[in-house]
Amino acid sequence: MRRQRQTLRDIRTERDQQAQRLRALALVEGLANSSPDAIFAKDHDGRYVVFNPAASRLTGRTAKDAIGRRDAELFDGATAALFDAHEAQVRAAGRAMTFEERLAGPQGERTLQVVRGLLGNGHGVGSFGVARDVTEARRIEVELEQHRRRIDDLVQSRSTIGMPESLSALITNRLPGRVAY
Repeated sequence: MRRQRQTLRDIRTERDQQAQRLRALALVEGLANSSPDAIFAKDHDGRYVVFNPAASRLTGRTAKDAIGRRDAELFDGATAALFDAHEAQVRAAGRAMTFEERLAGPQGERTLQVVRGLLGNGHGVGSFGVARDVTEARRIEVELEQHRRRIDDLVQSRSTIGMPESLSALITNRLPGRVAY
């Protein structure tokens, strides 16, 4: 009788733990599905097991299309090779790493900042990624650098255009990260 009660307690404890795991899994799924960033995970064979809606929008592939497939089945050879190389670097380092990657998708070529890392579970090691589209930020950075160069050129040529020294110093000192001429 005592043994049966203990077995029953053990079964209830296991059931409660499974219920907690299911609630945690539902929470993680909700987070991934509501994230504006692409979130994906792969098993130890490199097959997608998680592919959130943002990943679908970015790649033009539905989760149904991606789950169970490898990069080589979803992307062109060069892109798949780059993803594989980055994951190999993460495995070699044994820690999460950040990469800048380019991906051709339904919105054209996008620049992504991707955090890739390792997942561990009882059945082996897989990998995960969180990709943020930084295309617009990179475009603005390039444009800003072009403007800075133009201003630098103007300041350098101040003597030929007759710009007073005080105006030149004012312009130069207002540019972040610039040394006064």
